[in-house]
Amino acid sequence: MPNSPIQLQTTTSDPIELDGKSLVVRSRALQLQFPRSTGGVIWNRPISVSVHTTDGHDQTLPIQDVTRVTEIAIFTVALIGALLIGLVIRNSHER
Repeated sequence: MPNSPIQLQTTTSDPIELDGKSLVVRSRALQLQFPRSTGGVIWNRPISVSVHTTDGHDQTLPIQDVTRVTEIAIFTVALIGALLIGLVIRNSHER
């Protein structure tokens, strides 16, 4: 079976011991392979950190992807700006 050109993989790191706590990082990788090419794109991002203490307290802290939110906001503003410019140009040609 051929590999899919788009793959989404979640990985968990080995525990990292620090000040009596064990930290485990989970990350997600999106892999895009271009057809008929040896190249591709891999986008890695952390998604959470789990903290385990020796006294039994466990806590999972999600990691917010501020870059992705910013990119979506910029794209949205650019799209709205392009639509408004298109409307202004269309209205100026009709007059």
